Amino acid sequence: MTLLKPPCSLQFWKKIREDRENGWKDYLDICKVGGTKSFLEIVKIGNLISPFEDGCVESVIGTIENWLDNVDDKSL
Repeated sequence: MTLLKPPCSLQFWKKIREDRENGWKDYLDICKVGGTKSFLEIVKIGNLISPFEDGCVESVIGTIENWLDNVDDKSL
C-alpha cells in the first residue's frame, strides 16, 4: 500500500464522496503500482494534484468545510 501525504488522502476522500466508482478506481490504480513508481508518478496515476503544487490544499478545503458544517456536534 502506498503511503500518501495528507493532501492526497483528502483528495481521495473528496473524489470518493463525489464519484465513488471513479474515485475508488483511481485509488486501486495507485495501490496496484505502489512501491514500483516514484511518489509523483503515483500521484499522476491517481489523477491527483501534487501536494507540492499550488492549489492542492485549496482544492479540498471547500468540501471539508461543507462536511464539517454539516456534522451534528451535539450528537457526538
